[in-house]
Amino acid sequence: MVSKKRILNPMVILALILISAHFIASCSQDNIPLPSKSHSDQWINPESGDFHGVKVVTIGANSCKSCHGSDYSGGKSGKSCHRCHANFPHPSQWLTPESDQFHGNDIRNNNWSMTECKKCHGDDYRGGSSASSCFPCHAEPAGPEACTVCHGNSEHANPPEDLQHNTATFAIGVGAHEKHVKIFACSICHTVPSSFGDATHVDLPPAEVNSAWSWDRTTGTCATSCHGSVLKWTEVSDH
Repeated sequence: MVSKKRILNPMVILALILISAHFIASCSQDNIPLPSKSHSDQWINPESGDFHGVKVVTIGANSCKSCHGSDYSGGKSGKSCHRCHANFPHPSQWLTPESDQFHGNDIRNNNWSMTECKKCHGDDYRGGSSASSCFPCHAEPAGPEACTVCHGNSEHANPPEDLQHNTATFAIGVGAHEKHVKIFACSICHTVPSSFGDATHVDLPPAEVNSAWSWDRTTGTCATSCHGSVLKWTEVSDH
Protein backbone atom coordinates (compact mmCIF):
# COMPACT_ATOMS: atom_id res chain seq x y z
CA MET A 1 0.00 0.00 0.00
CA VAL A 2 1.46 3.34 -1.09
CA SER A 3 1.29 6.17 1.44
CA LYS A 4 0.29 9.62 0.31
CA LYS A 5 2.41 12.58 1.44
CA ARG A 6 0.61 15.79 2.23
CA ILE A 7 2.14 18.74 0.37
CA LEU A 8 1.85 22.03 2.28
CA ASN A 9 0.71 25.12 0.52
CA PRO A 10 3.77 27.31 -0.31
CA MET A 11 2.06 30.33 1.26
CA VAL A 12 1.63 28.44 4.53
CA ILE A 13 5.32 27.52 4.49
CA LEU A 14 6.32 31.13 3.92
CA ALA A 15 4.11 32.28 6.78
CA LEU A 16 5.66 29.72 9.14
CA ILE A 17 9.16 30.85 8.17
CA LEU A 18 8.35 34.51 8.82
CA ILE A 19 6.75 33.76 12.19
CA SER A 20 9.76 31.68 13.24
CA ALA A 21 12.17 34.39 12.17
CA HIS A 22 10.22 36.96 14.16
CA PHE A 23 10.40 34.91 17.37
CA ILE A 24 14.10 34.13 16.88
CA ALA A 25 14.92 37.82 16.36
CA SER A 26 12.80 38.86 19.33
CA CYS A 27 14.44 36.40 21.65
CA SER A 28 17.96 37.25 20.55
CA GLN A 29 17.40 40.95 21.18
CA ASP A 30 15.53 40.77 24.47
CA ASN A 31 18.48 42.24 26.32
CA ILE A 32 19.38 44.87 23.72
CA PRO A 33 17.71 48.26 24.42
CA LEU A 34 16.06 50.08 21.59
CA PRO A 35 18.03 52.95 20.11
CA SER A 36 17.36 56.17 22.06
CA LYS A 37 15.07 58.62 20.34
CA SER A 38 16.19 61.44 22.61
CA HIS A 39 18.39 64.24 21.35
CA SER A 40 22.17 64.29 21.49
CA ASP A 41 23.65 65.21 24.85
CA GLN A 42 24.98 68.30 23.06
CA TRP A 43 21.50 69.31 21.90
CA ILE A 44 21.38 72.41 24.11
CA ASN A 45 25.08 73.31 23.87
CA PRO A 46 25.40 76.38 21.61
CA GLU A 47 29.09 75.58 21.02
CA SER A 48 28.35 72.13 19.58
CA GLY A 49 27.70 71.12 15.99
CA ASP A 50 24.79 69.08 17.39
CA PHE A 51 23.15 72.17 18.90
CA HIS A 52 19.43 72.17 18.12
CA GLY A 53 19.53 75.77 16.93
CA VAL A 54 21.70 74.66 14.00
CA LYS A 55 19.02 72.20 12.88
CA VAL A 56 16.25 74.75 13.26
CA VAL A 57 18.16 77.28 11.17
CA THR A 58 18.88 74.61 8.53
CA ILE A 59 15.48 72.96 8.09
CA GLY A 60 13.05 75.01 10.16
CA ALA A 61 11.18 74.23 13.37
CA ASN A 62 8.30 72.17 11.95
CA SER A 63 10.06 68.90 12.75
CA CYS A 64 10.01 69.89 16.43
CA LYS A 65 6.21 69.86 16.43
CA SER A 66 5.96 66.06 16.16
CA CYS A 67 7.20 65.72 19.74
CA HIS A 68 6.81 69.16 21.30
CA GLY A 69 3.34 69.93 19.93
CA SER A 70 2.07 72.32 17.26
CA ASP A 71 2.47 75.23 19.68
CA TYR A 72 5.78 73.93 21.12
CA SER A 73 4.23 73.81 24.60
CA GLY A 74 5.15 70.16 25.24
CA GLY A 75 3.14 67.77 23.10
CA LYS A 76 3.78 64.07 23.66
CA SER A 77 7.33 64.81 24.87
CA GLY A 78 6.00 66.79 27.83
CA LYS A 79 8.92 69.21 27.32
CA SER A 80 7.88 72.74 26.45
CA CYS A 81 10.22 74.78 24.23
CA HIS A 82 8.87 77.88 25.93
CA ARG A 83 10.84 77.07 29.09
CA CYS A 84 13.87 78.52 27.30
CA HIS A 85 12.31 80.28 24.32
CA ALA A 86 9.61 82.52 25.73
CA ASN A 87 9.23 84.35 22.42
CA PHE A 88 9.80 81.53 19.91
CA PRO A 89 8.51 80.94 17.40
CA HIS A 90 7.99 84.61 16.63
CA PRO A 91 4.53 85.65 15.40
CA SER A 92 4.05 86.66 11.77
CA GLN A 93 3.93 90.38 12.59
CA TRP A 94 7.12 90.34 14.69
CA LEU A 95 8.79 92.92 12.42
CA THR A 96 5.73 95.12 11.81
CA PRO A 97 5.89 98.27 13.99
CA GLU A 98 2.16 98.93 13.61
CA SER A 99 1.22 95.50 14.97
CA ASP A 100 0.54 94.49 18.57
CA GLN A 101 2.83 91.54 17.82
CA PHE A 102 5.78 93.83 17.05
CA HIS A 103 8.91 92.69 18.90
CA GLY A 104 9.45 96.14 20.40
CA ASN A 105 6.14 95.80 22.24
CA ASP A 106 7.21 92.42 23.60
CA ILE A 107 10.47 93.90 24.90
CA ARG A 108 8.55 96.80 26.45
CA ASN A 109 6.16 94.37 28.16
CA ASN A 110 9.17 92.48 29.50
CA ASN A 111 10.45 95.62 31.27
CA TRP A 112 12.92 96.33 28.46
CA SER A 113 14.96 93.21 29.12
CA MET A 114 16.91 91.95 26.09
CA THR A 115 17.86 88.65 27.72
CA GLU A 116 15.44 86.62 25.61
CA CYS A 117 16.82 88.14 22.40
CA LYS A 118 20.38 87.19 23.31
CA LYS A 119 19.49 83.52 23.74
CA CYS A 120 19.18 83.12 19.99
CA HIS A 121 20.78 86.22 18.47
CA GLY A 122 23.91 86.20 20.65
CA ASP A 123 25.23 88.55 23.32
CA ASP A 124 26.34 90.92 20.56
CA TYR A 125 23.13 90.51 18.51
CA ARG A 126 25.21 89.51 15.47
CA GLY A 127 23.32 86.26 14.89
CA GLY A 128 24.21 83.73 17.57
CA SER A 129 22.63 80.32 17.17
CA SER A 130 19.84 81.80 15.05
CA ALA A 131 22.33 83.05 12.42
CA SER A 132 20.03 86.05 12.08
CA SER A 133 21.68 89.38 12.93
CA CYS A 134 19.73 92.30 14.39
CA PHE A 135 22.07 94.83 12.73
CA PRO A 136 20.40 95.04 9.29
CA CYS A 137 17.65 97.04 11.05
CA HIS A 138 19.52 98.29 14.14
CA ALA A 139 22.54 99.63 12.29
CA GLU A 140 24.05 101.86 14.98
CA PRO A 141 27.24 100.58 16.67
CA ALA A 142 25.31 99.53 19.79
CA GLY A 143 22.71 97.74 17.65
CA PRO A 144 19.41 97.10 19.48
CA GLU A 145 20.89 98.71 22.61
CA ALA A 146 21.43 102.11 20.97
CA CYS A 147 19.70 104.91 22.89
CA THR A 148 17.72 106.09 19.88
CA VAL A 149 16.02 102.71 19.42
CA CYS A 150 13.70 103.38 22.37
CA HIS A 151 13.57 107.16 22.74
CA GLY A 152 14.37 110.17 20.63
CA ASN A 153 15.05 109.75 16.93
CA SER A 154 17.93 109.15 14.54
CA GLU A 155 19.39 112.55 15.41
CA HIS A 156 19.20 112.52 19.22
CA ALA A 157 18.34 110.26 22.16
CA ASN A 158 16.08 112.61 24.08
CA PRO A 159 12.31 112.88 23.54
CA PRO A 160 10.43 113.46 21.43
CA GLU A 161 9.61 110.60 21.06
CA ASP A 162 9.19 109.03 24.49
CA LEU A 163 8.96 105.36 25.47
CA GLN A 164 5.26 105.30 24.63
CA HIS A 165 5.86 106.75 21.14
CA ASN A 166 4.46 110.15 22.16
CA THR A 167 5.79 113.21 20.35
CA ALA A 168 3.32 115.87 21.53
CA THR A 169 4.68 118.23 24.20
CA PHE A 170 1.58 117.83 26.38
CA ALA A 171 2.69 114.22 27.04
CA ILE A 172 4.58 114.07 30.35
CA GLY A 173 7.31 111.93 28.78
CA VAL A 174 7.95 114.58 26.14
CA GLY A 175 7.16 118.02 27.63
CA ALA A 176 9.98 120.55 27.35
CA HIS A 177 12.74 117.99 26.76
CA GLU A 178 13.75 119.44 23.42
CA LYS A 179 14.07 122.99 24.75
CA HIS A 180 16.09 121.89 27.77
CA VAL A 181 18.62 119.68 25.99
CA LYS A 182 19.54 122.51 23.65
CA ILE A 183 21.04 124.17 26.73
CA PHE A 184 21.72 121.44 29.30
CA ALA A 185 23.24 117.97 29.31
CA CYS A 186 20.95 115.06 30.22
CA SER A 187 22.91 114.57 33.44
CA ILE A 188 21.61 117.89 34.79
CA CYS A 189 18.24 116.23 35.42
CA HIS A 190 18.90 112.49 35.13
CA THR A 191 21.48 109.94 36.21
CA VAL A 192 22.95 108.90 32.87
CA PRO A 193 23.51 105.11 32.78
CA SER A 194 26.95 103.75 31.97
CA SER A 195 25.50 100.97 29.83
CA PHE A 196 22.19 99.63 28.56
CA GLY A 197 22.05 97.02 31.34
CA ASP A 198 22.77 99.52 34.10
CA ALA A 199 20.36 99.06 37.03
CA THR A 200 19.48 102.76 36.86
CA HIS A 201 18.49 102.36 33.22
CA VAL A 202 16.61 99.13 32.55
CA ASP A 203 13.87 99.37 35.11
CA LEU A 204 10.23 100.34 35.19
CA PRO A 205 9.47 103.86 33.89
CA PRO A 206 9.26 106.73 34.54
CA ALA A 207 12.87 107.88 34.51
CA GLU A 208 14.13 109.20 37.84
CA VAL A 209 14.80 112.94 38.15
CA ASN A 210 17.67 114.15 40.32
CA SER A 211 16.32 115.00 43.76
CA ALA A 212 17.85 118.47 43.70
CA TRP A 213 14.98 119.63 41.50
CA SER A 214 12.18 118.31 43.76
CA TRP A 215 10.31 117.12 40.70
CA ASP A 216 6.57 116.53 41.13
CA ARG A 217 5.34 114.30 38.31
CA THR A 218 1.69 114.76 39.30
CA THR A 219 1.78 118.49 38.71
CA GLY A 220 4.59 118.38 36.17
CA THR A 221 6.62 120.99 38.05
CA CYS A 222 9.93 121.43 39.87
CA ALA A 223 9.94 123.10 43.27
CA THR A 224 13.33 124.60 42.42
CA SER A 225 12.87 126.65 39.30
CA CYS A 226 15.51 127.96 36.93
CA HIS A 227 13.01 130.45 35.54
CA GLY A 228 12.30 132.54 38.64
CA SER A 229 8.76 131.15 38.74
CA VAL A 230 7.25 127.68 38.69
CA LEU A 231 6.50 126.58 35.14
CA LYS A 232 4.63 123.48 34.09
CA TRP A 233 6.75 120.96 32.20
CA THR A 234 4.10 120.28 29.56
CA GLU A 235 3.30 123.94 28.87
CA VAL A 236 6.28 124.38 26.61
CA SER A 237 5.37 127.82 25.26
CA ASP A 238 5.97 129.29 28.75
CA HIS A 239 9.56 128.06 28.94
